[in-house]
Amino acid sequence: MNPPKPAAATLAEMARYGLVGLANTAVGLSAIYAAMHVLGWHYAAANVLGYGLGLAVSFLLNRRFTFRSPHAVAAREPLLFLLVFAAAYAIQLGALVLCVETLHVNRSAAQALAMAVYTAVGYAGNKFITFRARKTPPAAGQPGNRPASC
Repeated sequence: MNPPKPAAATLAEMARYGLVGLANTAVGLSAIYAAMHVLGWHYAAANVLGYGLGLAVSFLLNRRFTFRSPHAVAAREPLLFLLVFAAAYAIQLGALVLCVETLHVNRSAAQALAMAVYTAVGYAGNKFITFRARKTPPAAGQPGNRPASC
């Protein structure tokens, strides 16, 4: 688990997360429009391409820029990233339906509220699950790293 950070460091990390969100949205939307309007792709295929590229950009930038992960990519990180994305999307969709159908919030306003839920869940999931600090095993001869006894 990450050690507690001063408020300023946490706010800076959240700002970096927001910047990465803007960057991956720009990449994804640009790819969608280019695939549709330049390459003549079907809108659904273009959407898959754009979201795939956006997710890849998001993973790489969040890993290095937002959460400043110092170690090599662990095999499980991309899978955890996708699981956090899926969970954040499902939770925001539930919030959207709740806002519109139960609380009778305007549909456009509800989209913005649900997007805020998605962002908060994605940030927390990636911070505490996908890119959490790994425990480094103690070096040989250090306390906690004793040879196994027979």
